[in-house]
Amino acid sequence: MTLPGCINGLPKRGTRPGAHPDAELLFAWDAFTNAVTAYQCAQEGEEGLYADIAFNLGLRIEQFRPKTRDGMARQLRYLLTQYLDCEDAWDVIVFGEDVTPDMQEILDNVHHVGMLWRMIDSIDGPAERIARAAKRQSAAQQASTLVPALGMTFADASARVLALLGEHQAAAGASPDDPPDHLVVEASELRRAVFTVPPQTPADALAVLNLLADGGAGLADGNRVEGQETAVTLLRDFVARQAAPDPQGR
Repeated sequence: MTLPGCINGLPKRGTRPGAHPDAELLFAWDAFTNAVTAYQCAQEGEEGLYADIAFNLGLRIEQFRPKTRDGMARQLRYLLTQYLDCEDAWDVIVFGEDVTPDMQEILDNVHHVGMLWRMIDSIDGPAERIARAAKRQSAAQQASTLVPALGMTFADASARVLALLGEHQAAAGASPDDPPDHLVVEASELRRAVFTVPPQTPADALAVLNLLADGGAGLADGNRVEGQETAVTLLRDFVARQAAPDPQGR
């Protein structure tokens, strides 16, 4: 007999510890839903094991103080399962299936149960989840992305180039006979990596443009820097993609 993966300590969500303010609560909820699934699918005589796991995970879920809307929604869903005596309740509340006629009758006639369901729907209904997902996607599209070879974003790498060149200029002014040329070498390597990777977001493109337009790092005053032609071509292609008509007509 094999226990569900996330009960064995393999997080279903793939989030590293601390990545979400309610990471432990979300993990407990995922483990709870897996235990319920295993209970429903278990062979005769094995249901008790999964029932015990689900029960203990439920006790853990009760103990959390949620910090986010996601965490609160999970706790409210768990709480509602404790009030409803309906065969369809688990499928609707835990797994998000459509409300059945039997459950709707309970929601309409048992005042506090219906009230709790409306609270859940107001913060974790389909429309709210879609809106939150769109907001997260929009934020991701605006953020600067990683330059794989550097392990840092376009924006961070661009800022690092300018900082290194600024350090070099200051140090060279203080000690003109012994300038720290290794700073220029490092800055040039970072700049070359930034210039030769296609930008994915407006923040990436802006980071590249900041370097190209800088008086010390870029093309100002007729300077020629390594990778400049590639950078300009990649920026042109990025702008062309942004300006292209949406194939879905949006």
